[in-house]
Amino acid sequence: MLNPVSIKSINVTGQTYEERQSLVTDFHDTPVAGHKGVKATFNALRKHYTWKGMKEQIQTYVKHCQKCQQSKVFNQKTSGSLLPLPVPEGQWLDVTWTLPRCWNPSVTVIY
Repeated sequence: MLNPVSIKSINVTGQTYEERQSLVTDFHDTPVAGHKGVKATFNALRKHYTWKGMKEQIQTYVKHCQKCQQSKVFNQKTSGSLLPLPVPEGQWLDVTWTLPRCWNPSVTVIY
């Protein structure tokens, strides 16, 4: 059985940008990799390879990945449907509201 501590990743800092980009593509775009995002791609790739600026290169690649952008899941709650306010039928007789209290009575607040 292999000891995970004894397995070392290969430093490919000396390789060209294109060669490192090919590794990122292999670990991100293939059907087995499944376009899993920055974190999963980084974790899978760092088990085997390492280079300076690796995470930034992966982030840039995933950010510009067309398939990832098309199928991106938004965690934001969708806004409700907008409904117009009812139109008043006649003239307004009174308009009232509560003004905020000021901590300094000598200050005048104009709205």
